Amino acid sequence: MRGVWLAILLLTLLHGCGLKGPLYIPTEEQRRETAEREQRLREREERRRAEQEQLPAEPAPAAQSAPAQPQPPQ
Repeated sequence: MRGVWLAILLLTLLHGCGLKGPLYIPTEEQRRETAEREQRLREREERRRAEQEQLPAEPAPAAQSAPAQPQPPQ
């Protein structure tokens, strides 16, 4: 019985080899939407890079520690 199931499984897998699905050809509307989406992504990345270049290279004020001042002896 085990051999029969193995043969059926093997034949099923071999039957699927080489079968081709339908060719995907996008419509003009899909091409336009894809081009618009890619353009928006490029613009967003350019804005993000420009903002990062404008940020100061110094650490945030909260991260800076105040210089230690000596206290007078009591």
